Amino acid sequence: MRGKTQYSFLNKLARSGGIVIWGSTTLAELPVNELLKNYDVSRYIYNRSIPGLTLSNAEEYLDVCVLALSPEKLILNLGEEDIRKGGDVSELIEQYRWLLYRIHLALPGCALIITGVRGSGELQHKFNSALEALAREFGCLFCAVDGGDTDEEYGLSFIGSVRLSLYDDNMNYTDIASRAVVSALMH
Repeated sequence: MRGKTQYSFLNKLARSGGIVIWGSTTLAELPVNELLKNYDVSRYIYNRSIPGLTLSNAEEYLDVCVLALSPEKLILNLGEEDIRKGGDVSELIEQYRWLLYRIHLALPGCALIITGVRGSGELQHKFNSALEALAREFGCLFCAVDGGDTDEEYGLSFIGSVRLSLYDDNMNYTDIASRAVVSALMH
């Protein structure tokens, strides 16, 4: 796993108030900044995803990957490894709930966006449904990430699902829609 030391060093160069993407294996290798250039996103975005990260060990990385950056927005994509290993959905949701509680206490003004995990199996569907309910419970935005058999396809689906959350909150919806239309025309 990427070390806390590496992210601690990078955090010294980072600006607070940006957007943090925090997930596991698939997102750890996602070239976020390159993909976002296509959508004309001008925000500071930090990918603090860690290969192999599970909900059971996420709390030990919370300070260095999220809290140290004091983000304005946090996009969470956790549970991928847990579901892959056949974890119990109820237990995983309780771990997620505790993590959200910790984040809300430490960063009360941070907007949280929770994304569903990759996969189309019964366990993934059950977990994603429970995540969506958890997002409503905590007042978070939930983004389903559909499609993507390969890491690359999933990465594009992920960015497409969360891209509207990446623009400035004070930007009007006409500007956002215009960017989305231009982006769609370019592809």
